[in-house]
Amino acid sequence: MIDDSDTKAYESYEKQIVKGIIMNFETIMERYLQEAEEDFNFSKADLEDKLRSIPNLHSKWLRHFYRQSHKLIIKEKELAVIWREKLNFYLFHYEYEIKHTQVKFYIDSDDEYSKIFYQVNCQRKIVDMLDGILKKTIQLSFDMNNLIKLKELKAGK
Repeated sequence: MIDDSDTKAYESYEKQIVKGIIMNFETIMERYLQEAEEDFNFSKADLEDKLRSIPNLHSKWLRHFYRQSHKLIIKEKELAVIWREKLNFYLFHYEYEIKHTQVKFYIDSDDEYSKIFYQVNCQRKIVDMLDGILKKTIQLSFDMNNLIKLKELKAGK
């Protein structure tokens, strides 16, 4: 028989895990956003220097994107393995007989599956954000070129 204090301890442990995932996700997002803000801030004075640094910026953000995309692929694979294990469990080894139409509900409600599912979604948000930043580095070179041409046009060149 499971003691009520054991159940509360387990729930507290689960909350700490989820809290850790959320804190890790928020920390990663904040770090990347702060880094992007530093990389994309420029003034008229350092316009040409920033233009020359764009290939390095693109390379830097491409590395971040690939690293996080790789983590996403690993997590998605882990989720697929857990899905298969849970499907097998609920169809053949669960103490109650359930219909095939109910299996998805049981798997989606499973704590272990839900935790990995949440991690995959957090990782996907990170990859999507990095994809946006990567697109911004591409657009930045066009924008800066146009600003330099405008500056030259105003100067009468």
